[in-house]
Amino acid sequence: MGLTQEQIADRRRGITATDVAAIAGVHPYRSAIDVYFEKHGRSAPFDGNQRTERGNDLEPLIRRGYEKRHGVFIDVPGTLTHPDFETHKATPDGLVFLSKPPAVYRTSDAERGHEIKTHTFFLRGGYGAAGSDEVPAYEFIQCAWNMHVAELDVWDLTACIDLVDTDYRLHRDLDFEAGLMEIADRFWTDSVVGGAMPSPDGSSSYSEWLKREFPESMGGSIEIDSSHPVFASISGLRDVRSKLKRETKTKERLEQEIKVLLGDAEILEFPALEPGAERERIKWKAGKARVTTDWKSAFAEMASLYCLVCDTHPDAEFETPESVSSRHTKTGPRARPLIVPSWDTNGDGK
Repeated sequence: MGLTQEQIADRRRGITATDVAAIAGVHPYRSAIDVYFEKHGRSAPFDGNQRTERGNDLEPLIRRGYEKRHGVFIDVPGTLTHPDFETHKATPDGLVFLSKPPAVYRTSDAERGHEIKTHTFFLRGGYGAAGSDEVPAYEFIQCAWNMHVAELDVWDLTACIDLVDTDYRLHRDLDFEAGLMEIADRFWTDSVVGGAMPSPDGSSSYSEWLKREFPESMGGSIEIDSSHPVFASISGLRDVRSKLKRETKTKERLEQEIKVLLGDAEILEFPALEPGAERERIKWKAGKARVTTDWKSAFAEMASLYCLVCDTHPDAEFETPESVSSRHTKTGPRARPLIVPSWDTNGDGK
């Protein structure tokens, strides 16, 4: 089920597991600036969509399935706060007990924690063998933060992919946890309490904020020397653009080699490069031909014809707009994009 208004208000008073993953720059849908706006009340917290609603509907079923497989009991504790750090918060999907838990308990009394994720087959990237700790980086961080807040040494994650449940097991790493605490505390001190805007991180959220904040230029210029911090950004941009140019050429060459093999064939099948499938395929299929009309030229011709006919033959019939526009309509070659699998290009480093 979704969060209550009380939980949303409570989570704003601290850093949660999903916040940490966003602040660390590994969350696929949120970034540090999203967390910043939420904590300052400048944007509404994400209240879900049809996909997350279906995930919430499935959670009780997935939870019961986990209980049956492992012979345990799960309690959903709501939002937790670390006993020593009031800004460290988490809302676990469940705490696991070997017997039915009492009405009142300490989180450390639980055997382990439980996280639930629902995905489609196309979002299976980042998962390893069942029972391992190989899960996507942002989910790994969420579980690590949950272990910190709940003070538990083990956290299980059940990934429901196309209605098939797979269990993973993560173990507490205090050194890794200390790094997350440092990131969270620095963000809280600098950006939540201090109000400092998070640094640019390359996210789409940051780009959208820049568009809203600076929609137009107001003239003027800024001059800097090589000691200015942004000079390093300029130098880095130059290097990246040079590298991108080289990599773009490499990408084109690799695609050309694949297209030469395909020729006029449409599908190339090969051994899977991603775990979870035996074979993958690349498609090189032609789409519909692109038809474009130069309306500016068509209107200009119609206007000149109208003036000419009116001057010489006032009672004459005009040529139809369709016949005029057809002379300015061209059918271009059909697009034939190379469609490759949705490989994970972010890596699975934790």
